[in-house]
Amino acid sequence: MVDDVHTQEALSTAELLLEQGRHVEVISPLFYVGQDIGVTSIAPLYTRLFTKGVVLTPGTELRAIEGSTVIVANVYSGVERHIESVDTVVLAAGSRSTDSLYRTLKGQVPELYAAGDCVAPRGVHQAILDGTRVARAI
Repeated sequence: MVDDVHTQEALSTAELLLEQGRHVEVISPLFYVGQDIGVTSIAPLYTRLFTKGVVLTPGTELRAIEGSTVIVANVYSGVERHIESVDTVVLAAGSRSTDSLYRTLKGQVPELYAAGDCVAPRGVHQAILDGTRVARAI
């Protein structure tokens, strides 16, 4: 698994795959995998993941996928490593805006405000800030 989001999404997906009996290695270019996960959440998440056998590989980027071989490299030294016999590569690479409910309700209700992922892909803190701003405006 390639973690380019650095939040809960990649590691929660890794946990699900581990529960399904899969071998999972998560690579991240950052100093540690899941670097943007809050401190109160990452410790119990790491405990569950390591108990289930995850391999976390920080400081590593995806270079290529050639058949069932994944080529990764250390972001500092450039030294490459080949991971053989890979059957699935999962990319945690972001999200997209979903505003279909907003568009459906627009004009159907007296007041309607967009917040969070309805506006643009963003994290929970930005969504809370959006909601707070709307609440203060009302």
